[in-house]
Amino acid sequence: MNNYEDPARTGPPEDGNIYINLMMESFSDYERGEYDCVHGHDAEDGESDKYYQGYAQQYAVEQNQGAKSD
Repeated sequence: MNNYEDPARTGPPEDGNIYINLMMESFSDYERGEYDCVHGHDAEDGESDKYYQGYAQQYAVEQNQGAKSD
């Protein structure tokens, strides 16, 4: 067992996505765009310019990393 694991915890809370939902609510539009790109989600339609800027910036970073490793 790892040091950070709690043996008393047997499973996630009833709403296992509550932590993700809370995290996503705290993100700016730019950060949500980055998050979606990092996690392989398609860019959402009808989002703000900041969302698309975050998505595009992260996409460019990933493309550059791939080009450097080839």
